[in-house]
Amino acid sequence: MLKHLFPHKTPFTTFMHAHYPRLEGGRLLLTDEHWAMVEKVLTFLELFYDFTVALSSVYYPTSPFMIHYLVKIAIYLNNYGNDTHLRPVVQPMIDKYNKY
Repeated sequence: MLKHLFPHKTPFTTFMHAHYPRLEGGRLLLTDEHWAMVEKVLTFLELFYDFTVALSSVYYPTSPFMIHYLVKIAIYLNNYGNDTHLRPVVQPMIDKYNKY
């Protein structure tokens, strides 16, 4: 859903501001910082989506690709492990990855 919403962020933001106005002195419901976080999460999850699609195929053998994808996921998680916004999500993923 995020992938399809992101190109329409300007009209969606305008809609949200028109229908859900902020209270006196309150924060906006949807800001540019929120969109930046959406973009970061979308970028992070895209690799997992692509790998899931690639490994869920039924018309060609996927077992030879497993080690390649497992190594890429390990590198990917290590790269995002120091991100201040995604660290609370990535660290449990790293722990579970290392467990299995």
